[in-house]
Amino acid sequence: MYSKSLEVLDNTGYTIHILLCSLADENVAVNITPQKWIDDRAATYVLLPPGAYPPGFLGDIPKEVGKFRMANTTISDFSYENGTIRYRGYLRKGECTVLSIRTVFRETGLPQRIEVSGLGANELTLPDATLGGENGSYTLKISVPWDYGNWSLSVLVPRRLGRNETYWLELESYLSSMLSGLQKGIQPLSALKKPSSMGPEPPDNYCAELSAPGDLVYAQRPLDFSGLYSDGTYYESDFSGNSSREITLNLSAKGCSPAVWLIFRGKAETFLTGPFLSSVLIEAKGRGGVWSSEIEVVDDVVVQP
Repeated sequence: MYSKSLEVLDNTGYTIHILLCSLADENVAVNITPQKWIDDRAATYVLLPPGAYPPGFLGDIPKEVGKFRMANTTISDFSYENGTIRYRGYLRKGECTVLSIRTVFRETGLPQRIEVSGLGANELTLPDATLGGENGSYTLKISVPWDYGNWSLSVLVPRRLGRNETYWLELESYLSSMLSGLQKGIQPLSALKKPSSMGPEPPDNYCAELSAPGDLVYAQRPLDFSGLYSDGTYYESDFSGNSSREITLNLSAKGCSPAVWLIFRGKAETFLTGPFLSSVLIEAKGRGGVWSSEIEVVDDVVVQP
């Protein structure tokens, strides 16, 4: 049995994909136990449909597996109890399957420091960002840690910024309604409510005008889930690297207090030690190790003075 994993952690949840490839006809048992803080935040766990893994995930399968066939899983193959997701299935020789499970968080946001397995430092740290200034001139300072093998960062400065308490309350109610009635357990994707709309529409009144270096781009009007909104136009500056970096960006603003939207993506990889954020126990004949484990951390954050 050969396996590898890919994890994605973002502000709304945690996803793990586990590839299993069998070298013999065998029963396969897998126990997946996410870290406690992930289970504590979970509204439910969702079994994603076949093919939900990213392109390229099936690459680099060892030659011992040979020409493989894909076998799909069904919700009846899974159960959940006391923080552990259990898979029980049967794979024939040369069959592979992917267990794709999404944890849906009840509340958005990530801890600043994320405990992980398989790294020397035992944690991944999110970038630290501050926005300060006065008299219409502000400086954004971002500190990207060395924890990631490679990373990218987009800074989005809204051309016009809006703050409206009624809109914020409507957005909170909308997000809460999406999770109402969910029970913690392993559910099919259809268990999640389909939104009846795109959510409340931000008003057309703005309290601040901002200007910053970068290209003018057009994106969604809400600044993630912060309750702030824009006119859909942003000044964008993009950065990337493979080690730590200090970034400084100057901007100007007139009107109410400004805000900047940051979107960070960091990747890390390890070998032979298993996933970063879950304990995974595989029981099968001639089990091989988890030969590759990769994680992507996606952090959307709105920075204000």
